Amino acid sequence: MSSPETVTGKQPQSLSHRDSALTKRLSHRDSALTKSLSHRDSALTKSLSHRDSALTKSLSHRDSALTKRLSHRDSALTKRLSHRDSALTKCLSHRDSALTKRLSHRESLSHRDSALTKRLSHRDSALTKSLSHRDSALTKSLSHRDSALTKRLSHRDSALTKCLSHRDSALTKRLSHRDSALTKRLSHRDSALTKCLSHRDSALTQRHPMLLRTHATGLPFI
Repeated sequence: MSSPETVTGKQPQSLSHRDSALTKRLSHRDSALTKSLSHRDSALTKSLSHRDSALTKSLSHRDSALTKRLSHRDSALTKRLSHRDSALTKCLSHRDSALTKRLSHRESLSHRDSALTKRLSHRDSALTKSLSHRDSALTKSLSHRDSALTKRLSHRDSALTKCLSHRDSALTKRLSHRDSALTKRLSHRDSALTKCLSHRDSALTQRHPMLLRTHATGLPFI
């Protein structure tokens, strides 16, 4: 038969062990949730960082490719104009030399020589002006195209930057709301468990004096 001291010693010890076990379980659960949220935050941050670097590299490679293409096109056009100028100069030089030789053999045709010289001079000036206007037109066209491509790339960079910024803020807000929701749920659960344990302790405390009062025969005294 157990004495009243044995009954009073076992039940508070059982409640204390149960409280400590529940406290440890809640502490381990809180630490596990905190670690999971921390790992998720770091993973999302790394993913966004890798995506930003990939987009930056892609835009940089595209800018360099467009710059190389424009540079090659400018050099090709410059070479073509240079070859055309040299070909026209050679053609006019050969024609001038041929006319000079023919006119030198005809001394009586001095008026014809002067007329041909004027015609060649006017033709040379007209060709020079035409080539100059064509060069300026090509230069303006390439300049406008370069400025348009630069503006498009700049607008695209700003749009991508804004999109990533909005996405970062949205993810941060979602994680913050999730953290606060989990914190509230854990707080409500802790308070509910505390209230439950408090009510159970008070109920056991109220029942305890009747259990301690025993008859000499060992039966409860009512």
